[in-house]
Amino acid sequence: MGISRATVRLWLRRYEAEGHVLTRPRPGRPRVTTKEDDERLRRAVERNPQMTAVTLTREAELPCHVVTTRRRLWEAGLRCHIPARKEMLTEANKQSRLSSRSPVLEVERYQIFGHKHRTEDEKLESLGFRSWVDVVGWTR
Repeated sequence: MGISRATVRLWLRRYEAEGHVLTRPRPGRPRVTTKEDDERLRRAVERNPQMTAVTLTREAELPCHVVTTRRRLWEAGLRCHIPARKEMLTEANKQSRLSSRSPVLEVERYQIFGHKHRTEDEKLESLGFRSWVDVVGWTR
């Protein structure tokens, strides 16, 4: 079996003394979270798996640091959501992107950056076209 006689004797003595051979509690710092805290955390993740560890700690009202929350998730076989890092566009970036667009694609600009939505005819007029026939270049 690959188990030494000394180990088998130790397990037999422990079984006779304690009635089981389960792992005993070890010394060390006590856990900050209780089983109820861990259960609240698990339920919060089930409700919204896209929450970050910071949000989960607040949502579940845990009395611990964010790193502890991540450890508890890891122990439960769960992972916390890590949001992508995105730089927000500055006004200069928006203008630069718009200046490199073709006139036909310029129609989309009003929806991209939240400008007032206009009718298709108003968009065409602002670009110098009278109708879609001018844009496409053919008639029926």
